[in-house]
Amino acid sequence: MSIGRHSERGGASGTGLRRVRGSLLTQAAPADAARVARWVDQPGGGLVLTGRDGLSAAQNLVADGFSRPVLVDAARYRRLRVRPETRLSQSWVDWQRSAGLPAALTDSGYIGHRDGDALCSVLDQAASLGPGVVAVLPLHASWLGDDINRLCAEVSAMEIPVALVIESGNDALGVTAIVDGLLRLLLLGTPVILLRADVSGLAALCFGAYSAAVGLRENLRRGPVRRTAAERPAVLVPQLLRFVELDRLEAAMLAGPESQLWRCDCAVCGGAELSWLGAADNVREAADAHAVAALMRLRDAALINGHGSRQCQDDWARRCALAVSAHAELASVLYGLPPQPALDVWITAARLRGLGQPTSATNLS
Repeated sequence: MSIGRHSERGGASGTGLRRVRGSLLTQAAPADAARVARWVDQPGGGLVLTGRDGLSAAQNLVADGFSRPVLVDAARYRRLRVRPETRLSQSWVDWQRSAGLPAALTDSGYIGHRDGDALCSVLDQAASLGPGVVAVLPLHASWLGDDINRLCAEVSAMEIPVALVIESGNDALGVTAIVDGLLRLLLLGTPVILLRADVSGLAALCFGAYSAAVGLRENLRRGPVRRTAAERPAVLVPQLLRFVELDRLEAAMLAGPESQLWRCDCAVCGGAELSWLGAADNVREAADAHAVAALMRLRDAALINGHGSRQCQDDWARRCALAVSAHAELASVLYGLPPQPALDVWITAARLRGLGQPTSATNLS
């Protein structure tokens, strides 16, 4: 399906946005930019820096010769809801262009439940900001559910690339209706980037999202929900396809020390058990390096049959099924770590797509 005239004018068919096509980006804070850049500096990698300070951090990376794509999410939606008088910033877009970034993300405010005027305002303004612009849509989850027809109609009419931030207290892509809505949006042919995702961001990539960004921190793996509590270090467990808080992971490893679930073959772990992370001099930095390396390894394996292909989708569903089985194995020795709902949602999505049916035919939410 054609991308459309606005998408071409916006850079999707040029050298800019194409740089992020098929990429699994790491969403991080500007303060982490330099160290995270070392880990994502590989084919298919890149960064999304979060907050307005991310622009100067991105400029520094580009000046230092970092060659992977860098995007900057202003995260204005964290403090601002779109009102009739809310304007997108032309200077914010121009600064991103002058920094040589592959695309300019708009500094959009939050678009609430059924607020069609807000949605149209963001899309209309984004289309007028010139080439290389991606309209950031920080959406109440209902836009991917009950209001998906309106969302598809408005995005299709404007034909510019969009970047979704889906509000959810948990993994938004663990809800069948939201995944169904996302897949319908992807069928439009307009480039869709997913920001602030959990491991399910990789699933979205397998199902045809233009690009996806997985948050390095738990608060960067969720939408505009405000979080104030201090986060505990979390570790990606590749065979479970999830992040697990370090203390829960250590309890699980003690309960089942012989399990092969804890062995990781990423470039950082090199086949070692994940227990080494708890003994590292800097636990958070070690866990972050492992997370990026393990996610990139998963990305390379998942997309080997082609970004968005049926084989890619089926392969992801098989990985989810193995993760469900791994959780079942773990349940015999550790209570309280059930499978993420997203695993069954994506298994069903792949199966129903193979039958030519929407995922909403089954209610797993």
